[in-house]
Amino acid sequence: MEYTAEHLIGTGEHEISIMDMNTQDDVAAAVRGQDLVLMGVRNVDSGMDNEAPELPLIKSIVGRFRDAYDGPIGIAGSAVNLSAEGVRDYLGVEYALVSKGFGAIDRLLGGLSDGSAKPGIIRDYTKCVSGVFQRNVIDKEFYLKDGGRIGVATKFGCPFRCQHCDYPAIDGRVITMRPPAEVVTEVGNLHRAGIDKIFFADAQFNIPVKHAIAILEGMLAADLGDVDWDGFINPHKAAFNERLAKLYRAFGKNQVHFGVDSLSDRVLRQLRKGFTVDDVRNAVRMCRDQGMEVSCSLLFGSPSETLESVRETFRHIDEIGFNYVDVSPRIRIYPETPLYEIAAEQGLFTAGDPLLHPVFYPVSREILEAIYTMSDARPECHAAGLVQYFSFDSTHLPTEGLVVSASREQTATRVKQVMTRTLDLPLSAGQIRDDQSLYTSVIGMDSMGLLQVLVALETEFGCDIDDEDVMAADLKDVASLVRLVEDKIVVIPHHLGDGGHHVLVVDVAAELGL
Repeated sequence: MEYTAEHLIGTGEHEISIMDMNTQDDVAAAVRGQDLVLMGVRNVDSGMDNEAPELPLIKSIVGRFRDAYDGPIGIAGSAVNLSAEGVRDYLGVEYALVSKGFGAIDRLLGGLSDGSAKPGIIRDYTKCVSGVFQRNVIDKEFYLKDGGRIGVATKFGCPFRCQHCDYPAIDGRVITMRPPAEVVTEVGNLHRAGIDKIFFADAQFNIPVKHAIAILEGMLAADLGDVDWDGFINPHKAAFNERLAKLYRAFGKNQVHFGVDSLSDRVLRQLRKGFTVDDVRNAVRMCRDQGMEVSCSLLFGSPSETLESVRETFRHIDEIGFNYVDVSPRIRIYPETPLYEIAAEQGLFTAGDPLLHPVFYPVSREILEAIYTMSDARPECHAAGLVQYFSFDSTHLPTEGLVVSASREQTATRVKQVMTRTLDLPLSAGQIRDDQSLYTSVIGMDSMGLLQVLVALETEFGCDIDDEDVMAADLKDVASLVRLVEDKIVVIPHHLGDGGHHVLVVDVAAELGL
């Protein structure tokens, strides 16, 4: 969004104001006198394994703007590029801009000026981010604390079509590269402002590798060798070479991180990654030759994952000798990806569902247990959040003192009543069977409907349904939704001294997050 703001300021045709919701809170003052509000919507979800939906919070922010402002609201960003119609409809805004730069916003402002703009989707991939940017529009102190980095775009687009990845859908499959000298100048502007931690925010920084090398060598020539940079690095033999490894060391870096997803050649082929385990092995060797540690990230749970492929991956972890390994046990399904097509064909959801709420490709209990056991046995492996998939298992979740507060029949009836009201179903609660799928034509629940039902269930039962709970529940049919609620409506006895005490716990995290 800073690129867009600086572009619009540079035209000299508009009065541009900036409001950062992480550091500012006075919406009424910010919207005063404005003709258009443009919001950046980068993520549909977040968290270590993409388990936390972002859109409900953003919708609440949109509501705050609606209370103070009656003009049009537009949205732009990666989440909008991925699912423009779904995100626009859910947030209830006038305009959704699908773009890799400035074409869509320029078209919208032109339409607002001559009266031709109509609410809807504006798609325009022209005018990619280009030119020299000062990067002085937004105060970056908030983003640098706790180890944060400031993003710098060097290119747009990804030529690959990895089974699970949404980058080609977000940025397109044609790579548009910024001139290396232009990027170096931008990094220099940030450096002079005291910012020395940056992240090259590309799908793959080192593809093509010549472009990455030209930028890094340009930074060294411009006396920017003390900039601490990072980016997504591909281990393909054509993307990582000795020259790039030596440039890492020239910047004083002591670790390289590769996104490998799997260390099984069969799974890598199915994921369409384009590289092999040998490529990873050779890339690691080049890093070791430069005296650097190596980390990687693994993404288990693809349709081709088996117990043998899990074991093979961990055998290669031991053989190659990574210093640190991030382990994700499930794959979030995104629209416009091959995995989405596979899952839709298998009936996991209705084709066309924008999947605004996290939906993961199902993984068997046996495979999840294998991932957990093998990760736990290796100190270099870190599977943050993996234990959440075992929260329904008494061996992993203490249950002493829990008292169920309602019978199953009562709970099931109330859940079904909530579904009929929220989804406006042409059925009574008594007509809904426990074994009915949530996603077939009878109930027809999509991701937006699921969000609405979960919020309504929280109100109905006075409980908090966390994203981890939804993931562990593996919601497929009505019975699984009832079980989710049953697991949440429990009372944990507390002793607060003699006499009765009524304690109300209010979650204010969402409000504080604004």
